[in-house]
Amino acid sequence: MQHTNDNKKSSSFFYIFSPAALVSILTLVLSFRAVLEPFDLLVYDFSHRISDLTPAPDILIVSIDEVSLLELGRWPWSRRIHARLLNQLSQAQVKAVVLDIVFSDPEQKDNGADNALAQAIGAAGNVVLPVHFSRIYEGGQLLEMMPIPMFSEAASALGHVHFENDVDGVCRSVFLKEGVGEAFWPHQSLALAKFIGDVVDDSLPGRSAAQIYSQKRDQVVREYRNLIPFAPPGRHYNTVSYLDILKGKLPQDLLKDKIVFVGATAVGLGDNIVTPVSVGGNLLSGVELNATIYQALRSNSFIRELPITWVAGISALVSFAVVFSAAFMGPRQLIIFVVCGLIGINLLALILPHYLRVWLPPSAVSLSLILSYVIWSLRRLQQALYYLRSELQQLSLERSFLMRPTGISELHKGLKFLINILPIAGWRLWQNNAQIFSWGEVIEKQQPLENGNGQWQHSLACSSVRFIHANDQYALSIKWDSDTDFTPSRCKPLAALVSSFQSPDAQQLAHGPEAISNAILKLNRANQKFREVNHLLQRSLSDMADGVAITDRSGRILFENLQFKGLLELDDQSDQDHVLDLMLQLRPTLEESWEDIVREVYLQGQTARCEAVTPAGLNLLCQIQALPVGDEEVFVIFVITDISVLKEYERARKETLNFLSHDLRSPLVSILALIENARISGSHERDDELLYAIEEYATKNLQFADSFLQLARAEATQSYVFESVDMHAVLENAIGQTYKQAELRDIALVQDYCNDEAWLMGHSDLLERAIINLLSNAIKFSDRGGTVAIRLKVEGNDLVCRVEDRGIGIPHEEAETIFRRFRQGTTTNTKRRLGTGLGLRFVEVVVTNHAGSITVKSEPGEGSSFIIRLPRIDVDSSDLIN
Repeated sequence: MQHTNDNKKSSSFFYIFSPAALVSILTLVLSFRAVLEPFDLLVYDFSHRISDLTPAPDILIVSIDEVSLLELGRWPWSRRIHARLLNQLSQAQVKAVVLDIVFSDPEQKDNGADNALAQAIGAAGNVVLPVHFSRIYEGGQLLEMMPIPMFSEAASALGHVHFENDVDGVCRSVFLKEGVGEAFWPHQSLALAKFIGDVVDDSLPGRSAAQIYSQKRDQVVREYRNLIPFAPPGRHYNTVSYLDILKGKLPQDLLKDKIVFVGATAVGLGDNIVTPVSVGGNLLSGVELNATIYQALRSNSFIRELPITWVAGISALVSFAVVFSAAFMGPRQLIIFVVCGLIGINLLALILPHYLRVWLPPSAVSLSLILSYVIWSLRRLQQALYYLRSELQQLSLERSFLMRPTGISELHKGLKFLINILPIAGWRLWQNNAQIFSWGEVIEKQQPLENGNGQWQHSLACSSVRFIHANDQYALSIKWDSDTDFTPSRCKPLAALVSSFQSPDAQQLAHGPEAISNAILKLNRANQKFREVNHLLQRSLSDMADGVAITDRSGRILFENLQFKGLLELDDQSDQDHVLDLMLQLRPTLEESWEDIVREVYLQGQTARCEAVTPAGLNLLCQIQALPVGDEEVFVIFVITDISVLKEYERARKETLNFLSHDLRSPLVSILALIENARISGSHERDDELLYAIEEYATKNLQFADSFLQLARAEATQSYVFESVDMHAVLENAIGQTYKQAELRDIALVQDYCNDEAWLMGHSDLLERAIINLLSNAIKFSDRGGTVAIRLKVEGNDLVCRVEDRGIGIPHEEAETIFRRFRQGTTTNTKRRLGTGLGLRFVEVVVTNHAGSITVKSEPGEGSSFIIRLPRIDVDSSDLIN
């Protein structure tokens, strides 16, 4: 076992180490061979375009521009003109003058011009002249072309003005020393800096090792190569025209202590150099390039190039670390790592030249980041493909309760079912071109064409399909009833039946360039039935009328449907994560506590069932069942059913039985007792009294039955037919039917109606009976000579009807129960006025079914006020006429 574990660790290490090593070696080779140099140069150039370098204010460029050429004539000018320029600059006390003009030959037309210029150079004492390399003729020897001797002797310093472009034609660097056969000549800017005293030979920046370049049999030796820091586009040195200096247009204070670079900027006259900041065709003149080199030399701001061995080594190490680290990242983390790495390494390459004056090429490390993403993505895709194939093989062996049929006889059963719901006139089934089942009308030789697996064909009144089941070819033909037209929707049940028999192709594993896509597609098909089961279970649990919650063994709620939350009165912000916290809100009807019930289920796996009551008064039936899944996992399911309606029905049934056994039975027993006593006595002298007593008991029994039937009619809401009802008319009819009762008790009926229209949608008979019940109760419970008021007014969109009396009133503890069945007041003064206990229940049912409400305000001994509030409607005259 230890040997196996060691092999796994070794294999895992090699799996991670080998790509990292290969990428680092590749990075090393590419760095030495400069394959990625074009990409590095793009980053380098961009870094200069965002540079904050500012040209020095004490450097001045005297430009030989187009204006000067128009005024002074064609080039070359007489050297007397240059002498006048130097005299003007000397008088202005400039610090130094750099002439970027070649004087390698004497002037032929004016012999005195050379002497004049030589005298001006000597008198100035601060003039630096250029040395350039040239060939006398094509293919000739490469020579160092110096100024003529009189100029060289008079000049304060000499320096070469050569520059070299990179492979892409862009000038990015300068060699501070260069010469044919020996790196003797300093650059003109270096000669200027040495003359002024800004640098010495011992402190020159750049690579000191000589670099030799062969140019057609001649060797140019160069030393101290440095990358030039350029100012961003749009920033230039202070520049004045050559002509303005000659004519003295500039004040001498502006020129004093300036370092002056004199050179050509006119188009076609001087050098036009492509640099990293040459955007939109804006090239840099040679004189401005010399000024840029001098400023970098003076401020020691040249950008250093690391040795190629350093660059290659750093890139290889970083690449190895990148690829090795990427192996431990997930897909999302990997892409974030790669993107951030690419941004970071290139951002570092952009800022290093400005802050540390070092250039570190980023392309090798950038390539390693991209390769790390590609390598590990491909390897993970390979692992995913292997996993998908193994899962396909495993799923092909597993079955669910939605498994495919095992025998073709089940297809026969399915067709026998479908002929009851579809207009099928007949069908035939073939197996390997031999008919095995048929029913009803058929068309001779009707068999599907060879059209692929599971593709339906429709023609006239027939439909057919071919499919494969258990490696056998089957064909099914359906003949539709000729009296009905075929519609595609009728074929859906048939297609579902046939697809369940069609053999899956999950065992045919994917290969080729689309291996991943094909394998995922097949795995999706193989998992479809399992997803259907999961969806079916979730929908079933979510749509159940009962509340359902599922917890794990620790009591943590994994699933709960909306009904569960509703029955327990939970909101979406509830922070109770354990089921016991929720169940403690319920009050069990038994003496056993929820802790004991839950303990039996979770620890002993028993099934629990009990009733409980919510704080809102709902009656619930709680069932708890432990469901083991696998060897260790156990889930517990809670099912809560609202049985409040059943409890109400049970209570109503008991009250009804009590009513039938007592209130309805008692008058009948009394009648029988009176008849029995009369028969035993045999006397007929008191027949009138006997009949009166029997009539009283029978009338009471009839009132009980009538009240019971009225309540039953009111509760039968499906029999309501609502129409426009005038509440004024309802009240008038009710008063008319109770007027005699009030007159017998000498009670005045006071009417207080509003003048507004009082219409509502309702049932006039039921509303009238409800008002009669309220008026009858008010009359019954008022003292003789009292007053009963009935008032009606409009409040917003509601009609408010009040029935008020000054009778005995209702105790506070009974005010909330008087609207229940068979409930009556228990005041002693009401014993002679007892009724059925159904009148107020009838009123509440009628008002509720009319989308209204009824409340009561009462004080014992002061009377009662019943307030009915019903929704009002607007009815115009045309509606009334209709």
